[in-house]
Amino acid sequence: MGLIGLISSAFANRKIKRLLRHAPSATLATLVDSTFARVTGEVETFAGRALEAPLSGRLCAYYSIAVLERSRGTATEVASEQEGITFFLNDGSARGVIDPAHALISSGYDHKLDVPRALIDDRQRAVIARHPRARRTSGDELLFREAILGIGERVVVYGAGVHEPDPDAPAGEQGYRDGRATRLRFTGTARFPLVISDDPKSVQ
Repeated sequence: MGLIGLISSAFANRKIKRLLRHAPSATLATLVDSTFARVTGEVETFAGRALEAPLSGRLCAYYSIAVLERSRGTATEVASEQEGITFFLNDGSARGVIDPAHALISSGYDHKLDVPRALIDDRQRAVIARHPRARRTSGDELLFREAILGIGERVVVYGAGVHEPDPDAPAGEQGYRDGRATRLRFTGTARFPLVISDDPKSVQ
């Protein structure tokens, strides 16, 4: 997935929040091509696709999970994985396509479980089975953490979009060019990745 990644350090998260706080806001219906702005809306499925978060089973467009082993009071990460797919952002004025192949994502771990090794469930066991280091651990307790961009969740996206033909738009819903319905597509690059956050203060 290119540069897609969870912003996990406190310093990086502060920089992201400051960027989003000061970035100019816009609506999808009025945003001009190649203009950087922050747009806030709800995550919707694109082409009917959604991911199932490995630990909680929640439907989402992105997830990041981490597994830590606690031993003698110290927690050490033994597994991590993440995945993201293209999704619609609906801000009430229009829908834009968000391609997270090159994106920095700020999303808090909101599903947290500290489980004795003897009591792990099937979902947790499946995650461990995918990671050799996690399989080799011998500690008595495992810590499971999961962050998602859930379907229906409000998020903010910072980046620049370009209009493309919209084959699914009802008449009059989106902007028109040369008689064709269009929609904005946001695609980051290695140098200028999209920034996506579900931080409550950022999406207000």
